[in-house]
Amino acid sequence: MDNPVGKLFIYNIQDLNNITYVRDWAPTNLTTTIVHNVEIYGNYAVIAHYTSGIRIVDISNPLLPVEVAWYDTYKRDNSTDYLGCWGVFMFPSGKIIGSDTDSGLYVIKTNFTMTGTGNNLNASIPSDYNLSQNYPNPFNPNTNINFSIPKNSLVNLDVFNSAGQKIANLINDRRDAGNYEISFDGSRYGLSSGTYFYRLQSEGFSETKRMILLK
Repeated sequence: MDNPVGKLFIYNIQDLNNITYVRDWAPTNLTTTIVHNVEIYGNYAVIAHYTSGIRIVDISNPLLPVEVAWYDTYKRDNSTDYLGCWGVFMFPSGKIIGSDTDSGLYVIKTNFTMTGTGNNLNASIPSDYNLSQNYPNPFNPNTNINFSIPKNSLVNLDVFNSAGQKIANLINDRRDAGNYEISFDGSRYGLSSGTYFYRLQSEGFSETKRMILLK
C-alpha cells in the first residue's frame, strides 16, 4: 500500500471475521519508495519495492519484521515514482527473480537458507534420501507427502492407482538439498475411495509407499 508512501501494512487474518492491524514496515531510512508486489514464502516476505528494489523480510515475528537482504534493481534514486522493481518470485531452488521496468530481469540468490521457503521446510541438510508416510492417512481429499534429499537432485514424485497406472506427477524438476512437503488433493484427479501408491525417484533412489483415500 502507498498511503502513507513506502509502508507495508501487516494484518492478522487468523479470524477472517475479525481482521486486525498489527503494524506497518518500510526499509530502514527509506520513506519515499512505494510497496508493490509481495510474495510470502514461509517465514519470509519477498517484496518488490519499486525504486528501492527487491527487499527480503523475516516475518516469523509479525510484531518485529526484520529486513535480512536486499538488492537495489533501480540505482537511480529512491523516488515515489512507479518505476523500478515491478514483480518478484522465488523458485524452490531459492533463486529469486525480480523484473525491473527500467533495466530488465534480475536473478538473485541469498547467501543463507531461507527457512520455510516454498516447499523447502528447513535449513538442515539431510544425510540421505527419505520418503515418509503421508499424513493424514487415510485421507479425504487432501494429504501431505514429506521427503528429504541430501544434494541437488532431479526429483520425480508420482502417484499410481492399484493397477499400476500413473494418475499424477507431483514433481519433475531439480530440487536443492533439503526437506520438502508436497500437498496432494485427490479431488483434483477425480479419485474414488481406494488404495493408491506414491513413488519418489532421485539419483538412483526409489521408494514407494501406500496411501488410502477414504470418502
